[in-house]
Amino acid sequence: MSKDNKEKKRDLLRKYRIAVIDDESHRNLFAFHGTKWKILATLAVSLLLFAFCIAALVMYTPIRRVIPGYPSAQTRHLAAENARKVDSLEREMWIWSLQFSNLQRILSGEEPLKMDSLMQDRSALSEYAYSDLYQYEDSLLRDKIDRVERFNLSENRNRDLGLEALVLFPPVKGVVSSAYEEARHPYIDLAVEENSVVSSVLDGTVVFAGWQDETGYTMYIQHRDDLISVYKHNAKLLRQAGDKVTAGMPVAMSGNTGHLTTGPHLHFELWYRGMPIDPIKYMKL
Repeated sequence: MSKDNKEKKRDLLRKYRIAVIDDESHRNLFAFHGTKWKILATLAVSLLLFAFCIAALVMYTPIRRVIPGYPSAQTRHLAAENARKVDSLEREMWIWSLQFSNLQRILSGEEPLKMDSLMQDRSALSEYAYSDLYQYEDSLLRDKIDRVERFNLSENRNRDLGLEALVLFPPVKGVVSSAYEEARHPYIDLAVEENSVVSSVLDGTVVFAGWQDETGYTMYIQHRDDLISVYKHNAKLLRQAGDKVTAGMPVAMSGNTGHLTTGPHLHFELWYRGMPIDPIKYMKL
């Protein structure tokens, strides 16, 4: 056994030469001398250097674009842009759910929430607002199905006579810059000069008048038959919560306040029994 071990040690320590010789002139072009340990160590270091060079080329040069599945600069830009759009849509949905929650409180006779403080503490109401919104939409769907199945009549035959006779005083003299769309845009925007007089569309009571970061100076007015009108982006409010108003009475001065505005205009909403309706059907501008 001792002889075998000695032979193995000698074999490991035996020197070898690796040479590159010109085939025609037999001139020695390159030669490497060393033991097996030295040769193995040199090969290992060479492989590590080679792997490092390949990794550097892939990471820091345009070669990485030829790798399947590797995102290009344009792809990363589109991903970041889509992430910003998704965040903006989520914020828009949250604002709508917050307004819906406040309207529900007003319709049930409760005191309206402080919109400006809620905007600063989004987490305090987001879950509550979304859950109420889904429950409310579900109840509307169930009610519609019950009416169709019970009477077998179309929606047009069950029209609300209260809305049929509704006539609104124009809130402001202006041009409709964004029309009502039930799904995407359930309100209207009226382009006007700044500091134009904004009037109440019906007799009612101011239930909210204050500042909101997104919509600036905002006012909610409760009217008869569960009707609520909303006026946003005003430069100044002329009435406060609890004031009684009549149709045509000035309640604010139009402006361009809040983050969600691109110019002087009045953002006007009309809600009937918790659902938005098209104000243009009931007024003449």
